[in-house]
Amino acid sequence: MNKVWSELNKTMQTQIKKKDTYKAGIDTLIHLRNQLMETLTSFNEKLSREDFDAIPFINADGYHSKTIAYSIWLIDYWCGKDIRGLIQMPFSRHWIMHIEASLRIKNKIHS
Repeated sequence: MNKVWSELNKTMQTQIKKKDTYKAGIDTLIHLRNQLMETLTSFNEKLSREDFDAIPFINADGYHSKTIAYSIWLIDYWCGKDIRGLIQMPFSRHWIMHIEASLRIKNKIHS
């Protein structure tokens, strides 16, 4: 797992639980969200339409169930959230793992 993302997630989860660090938790959450969104949106720049349509991916070593298409759904989902929505559904290791699986798929396509 990406150590930076994992640490940001842990920090944010701890911060939003306490009144005196809540605002810092929001800032950490937005920072993590921005990092993940940059990764997801980079797929549009680096992959062709055929890459997105190739489901399941050939030789994807079992990652085809965690496709890039799923990550694109994440873009649509998270871009529509306001601060309240982000707090109600905070990032978790689960979301980070899907993005990392998508990165592995993307790397295989371009190798």
